[in-house]
Amino acid sequence: MSRYSKVTMRRWLLLGLATGFLIGLSEGALPASIECFGGSVSLTVASAVAGHHPDPVVDVSSGLRYMKTNGVQPTQKITVASAYGGSHGALTVEAINVGDGDATGEVTVSGTARDLVTGIDATSFVTCDLRYSITSHSSHGTGIDSHTITFTITVQ
Repeated sequence: MSRYSKVTMRRWLLLGLATGFLIGLSEGALPASIECFGGSVSLTVASAVAGHHPDPVVDVSSGLRYMKTNGVQPTQKITVASAYGGSHGALTVEAINVGDGDATGEVTVSGTARDLVTGIDATSFVTCDLRYSITSHSSHGTGIDSHTITFTITVQ
């Protein structure tokens, strides 16, 4: 193993997305690679008509670019977690237009890492789009929730 590989495997790599969104690549994820494109995401829930809940809000302006770099490594997966659970609605994310692997469908983002894409075998970069959605209810009240989202690619 080269000196560069030893240093890289001990590093915690963070790619910022601005205003509350963050992508993390942990030590266990290497030698795979993941990065985000599309910038920050802001979801604003409008006030509801009396007696009804607000409509869900959706954003599909961002995505992930990912690969595993060594063809002999086992199949890998991408997980998603949030450092903040949010009290004003349920935040979900879904990988769509997946270039490699299998999307697991819509995932409710929480403090526990959950599978987003499984079965990744790509040895060159591929992409997927991210579909964020927030559903709120009148009982949740009003306010601002700021999430720090972490995507991690690791051995499945």
